[in-house]
Amino acid sequence: MTTAQRLPKGFALFPKRLLVEQGLFAGMVWAGFSLVMLIIPVVVSFFRPIEVSGWGFGLGIAQWYVLAIGCYVGWQMFELHVMHGQSRRGFLKSAFIFTLLFSALVAALCVVTFLPEALIYGTAGWPQVLDDNRLYDGPFDFPMLFLHGWLTFALYGAGGLFFGVAFYRNSALATLCVPAVLAVSWIAGLGMASTDGPLQFLVREGVVPSEPNALLATVLHVLCVAVLFGGAWMFGRDAAIRKKAA
Repeated sequence: MTTAQRLPKGFALFPKRLLVEQGLFAGMVWAGFSLVMLIIPVVVSFFRPIEVSGWGFGLGIAQWYVLAIGCYVGWQMFELHVMHGQSRRGFLKSAFIFTLLFSALVAALCVVTFLPEALIYGTAGWPQVLDDNRLYDGPFDFPMLFLHGWLTFALYGAGGLFFGVAFYRNSALATLCVPAVLAVSWIAGLGMASTDGPLQFLVREGVVPSEPNALLATVLHVLCVAVLFGGAWMFGRDAAIRKKAA
């Protein structure tokens, strides 16, 4: 039996429609958000000197957007697709693919935004300084900018998907999983030499590199994303659907 025969009509493993819809929405959000983040330093410059990249702070906001989209897919889209005939496991496989590709798209949009910011900062004579705990050396280190963004957004997207599916199935049990998910994020952060969370002593003691390491960050993020995907699978593979299709 082929894959096409096993899947209900209208559904496929590759989440083309979901990617197109959320990709277009992300593009609109990015256009508005990036414009605001580019205008803010101009306004602030009237009151104090500009010393750091404004878009560097924007990356921290973007990761929460990706997490929110993951929650939406894990709750709303999970229910909608299963109600209309797609199997739970089939949807979860598609959701995993979506999370990885959507994270890459958002990472690419974030990389592109450093270019107009560089033009504004260069014209105004402002230093485009980025904060620490990053894999990249500067705003023009495009490959590492993309890798850093992709790893970070994939982790947050997988976390959002996990929470969406977990809370859909059982809110109480999902709440108990919050500390475990935080621990996963702290482990992933070790590759970035993050000093957040109780595991920072591993950085101070030299157990892990004190500077961000691309290889370690990639390995840890891939493993942590896989753990979160596995958790979403465990919660969603036989979750009861709350609504019934009309």
